Amino acid sequence: MKSTTVSSVTTRGTTDHDKEYRKLFRDIQARPVPSPLFSTNATGLWDAFLAAIPADVRQHYTCNACRHFVEKFGGVVTLGDDATPRPVIWPDAGKYSFFRAPIVAVLEIMSRAKVTGVFLSPATTWGTPKTGEWSHLSALKAPGFQHSLLSADQAMAEKREEFLMLQTALSEFGIETARATVNILSSDALYRSEKCLGAGEWFLALHELIAANPKSRTNICWAAVAAAPVGFAHIRSTMIGTLLEDVQSGLPFDSCATRFREKMHPLRYQRPQALPSEGNIAQAEKIIEKLGIARALDRRFARFDEVQKIWTPAPKVESKTSGSVFDHLRTKPASASFPVPEITLTWEKFREKYLSSALSMTIRAPRHGDYTSILTATHDDAPHILRWANPFSWYFYNGGSRAADWGLDAEEDYTVAGIALTPALWNSWDGEVPGQSKKVFFLIDGCKDKKDVPLCLFPEILRSDLHAIRATIERFSSLGRVSGSESASAAGLALGNPGVLVRVTTDLGTTQCLIKGWD
Repeated sequence: MKSTTVSSVTTRGTTDHDKEYRKLFRDIQARPVPSPLFSTNATGLWDAFLAAIPADVRQHYTCNACRHFVEKFGGVVTLGDDATPRPVIWPDAGKYSFFRAPIVAVLEIMSRAKVTGVFLSPATTWGTPKTGEWSHLSALKAPGFQHSLLSADQAMAEKREEFLMLQTALSEFGIETARATVNILSSDALYRSEKCLGAGEWFLALHELIAANPKSRTNICWAAVAAAPVGFAHIRSTMIGTLLEDVQSGLPFDSCATRFREKMHPLRYQRPQALPSEGNIAQAEKIIEKLGIARALDRRFARFDEVQKIWTPAPKVESKTSGSVFDHLRTKPASASFPVPEITLTWEKFREKYLSSALSMTIRAPRHGDYTSILTATHDDAPHILRWANPFSWYFYNGGSRAADWGLDAEEDYTVAGIALTPALWNSWDGEVPGQSKKVFFLIDGCKDKKDVPLCLFPEILRSDLHAIRATIERFSSLGRVSGSESASAAGLALGNPGVLVRVTTDLGTTQCLIKGWD
């Protein structure tokens, strides 16, 4: 922290305050810079720091590089669980003697400062650690902001807008409305309620946190905005806002459910209802080129061996006989053919009771049901464009489809080749992507969609930075066609209404199960 204009003074000074400066320098560099971070309205930090240094050595620490560092990063804070701001770069003043007063002067200003926004910086090193032989105050290993389309300034401006939207929603929809809405969504009484449940629970939890700490409302909201999943802060302009409004206005449940069902229809929810404009197409071309994801838009049918499965049949073991002339007289286990009544249970109960011990499984092909197929990127090196960290997606037809359209005979039993969860849930039973429904697929030997299938790049499965160009992608998807039909082998029946009928064989015998619902 030496002035570039006072060339006679270097970091090789031997005074006590020089030694303590080197300690301050090291301590600041060693401090972790966490995330998320927040800006404050703290001003005059550098002037206060410098003014607290004795006048006879003040020029020794007058430095433009240090001044820029303190002015830009000195007022940055984190927010603890109690929403109390905590300075990021400043160490405990009690650890110093010479620099105790300057640090106390800075912290005094920051104790009165208010949070003004989410702080983002692309830099992974804050400040300039060294220029020539001069050492300067700086922070290392900061969480550099990266975004595929937005600069740090643009992202901070977006967070400010989200903060204002969230404040408006909190004022318009009280805690009781939020609680009633979450109760409805949690009951599974609304069609596709899982698409909004996460946002509703987030909004209610925020209300409850503010109710418990009303004086910290502003900071709590900033912390919520900083960590919110994409779109959650946009309460008023999303489906959760529509439902909150209906609940608050006192609409009967049936009316709420009807309005919700109409807007959540798979052919309407987040789906553009008009052809893309020339402007949207031009914007899409720029975004696709900038992100380098053109190759990811090509889709093909997935193969069975590519899909992550949670169950596959046990390998067949050839029976060993002694070769005795009386082998054919040996008694077979009675349980293998003993009739067991059909039982009805949920998927979770079925998984818990049968999945780990199941040797084989067959499934009854309903005449009309939720038949589905898994897709993936045509090119193995294509970047991810979906909301989860793999290139696999799935589709089914609204209202279901016929067994005959998938090469199956209705009401016949077929071998279950494997069981898989939806790709959004791979590696997690509970799900890691907000708004994605829990689905389980029974993959069937010989099941294959016989129709000409579009690319199925639906807006609700695409990553958030493609939302602005969803109209263009929707049109591209509807005109394109999935390739690889000849090798398609990851298709079957999704668990849905009125359930799936399977026959599962274990060491104890065979049981017929009607699986209905998730849990």
